[in-house]
Amino acid sequence: MHALETEIRKKLLSMKDAQYAQFQRKLMPTVDPARVIGVRIPDIRRLAKAYYGTEESKSFLAALPHALYDEDNLHGALLDRIPDFDTAIHEVERFLPYIDNWATCDSFMPAVFKKNKEKLLEIIEKLGIKIKTFQASLYIKEGEEISKFLAFIGASMAVLKFEEIRVIRDMRNNVNRLVNCETANLNKT
Repeated sequence: MHALETEIRKKLLSMKDAQYAQFQRKLMPTVDPARVIGVRIPDIRRLAKAYYGTEESKSFLAALPHALYDEDNLHGALLDRIPDFDTAIHEVERFLPYIDNWATCDSFMPAVFKKNKEKLLEIIEKLGIKIKTFQASLYIKEGEEISKFLAFIGASMAVLKFEEIRVIRDMRNNVNRLVNCETANLNKT
């Protein structure tokens, strides 16, 4: 671990909230609980504001993957501050394969994307991904379209996890349907 990573980790550890960490762990059962230290997003954003534009932030953004979930959130908060659209796209593409949970994905949205919605939508639509937009958010409903989008952004681990969840859900639904049918048939006799 580099001195910078140690310094940032010490800062994050000084902001940890044990109760919040417990709460977050329950929301993200697929994330190793040891990776979650429980730093609240407003604190992470303040830290990103203090670090952004420094050599430390550039080194931190270059150091992927991060060991902690909270470091991933700090990475996203730093990406939020990038003013150049092309740089933001490049950095988001580099970071996305390392995102392994919905909370980190939901916690950042570079402001430059909101200012350049049309350019962002063009990139997404070129991939043939059907989307509906609501303000600066994307809405993708169909499972197949979600998989395509995750694959496009390079989130291969997320695609595999998403597909695994879809298969398990479909299997459970089929089992429930069969049990309900059998129960109904038994009640008729």
